[in-house]
Amino acid sequence: MKRILIFFTFLFIIFSIYNYDIFFKSNTVKEIVTEGNSIYLDQKLLNKNLSDLIGTEIYSINLRELKTQLERDPWIKSAQIIIDSPNILVVKIIERKPMFLWNRKQYVDDEGILFKPDELNLKNILIIESSSDNHQFMYKLYKDLKILFSKIDLIINKINKDDDMLIISTSKYKFSVRYSMYQIKIEEFITVYNQFINSKMTKKGVQNIDLRYPTGFAVQ
Repeated sequence: MKRILIFFTFLFIIFSIYNYDIFFKSNTVKEIVTEGNSIYLDQKLLNKNLSDLIGTEIYSINLRELKTQLERDPWIKSAQIIIDSPNILVVKIIERKPMFLWNRKQYVDDEGILFKPDELNLKNILIIESSSDNHQFMYKLYKDLKILFSKIDLIINKINKDDDMLIISTSKYKFSVRYSMYQIKIEEFITVYNQFINSKMTKKGVQNIDLRYPTGFAVQ
């Protein structure tokens, strides 16, 4: 019996030596690893905030609270924090993907969620505005318009709808059309587009095309 007790005591000592950091030392955070592509969020600020955890007892960190804190950043869609024992904290970040700027006040991501960072300074992003419809309706309208204008290789940069008035800014021209007639009038324009671009009008530097006329259109 005594030999058995000595044997298990010896095993415990060996086990304790190999796991000294866990049983006899404070497991403080020595390294923080961030995972995920950061295109829009301030990576330097994120790293600075996380670096404050260096030296903290790793098992004393409230992971749920830290997750909530990180997700307060408008650019962070979700955060996951994992403890890689004994002293590494892994932070996985999924960033929001902005699809367009809505009414010049906030962005809309690829899931249709509105979010507002401190600065709205993204360049070359689609702008959608409306005083009468919500962002879901307007994005569907944009996708329908995109299909139409792709037939003549025009890229939409901005759309604005105010009741029945619809203004569409493309890579070359700005179109004015009544929303109630937009599909018919744009399709009419598409049928004569080749003639239009070869006409004298385009050589004068046409910028605005008004499709609100009962027949034809006006250019400026």
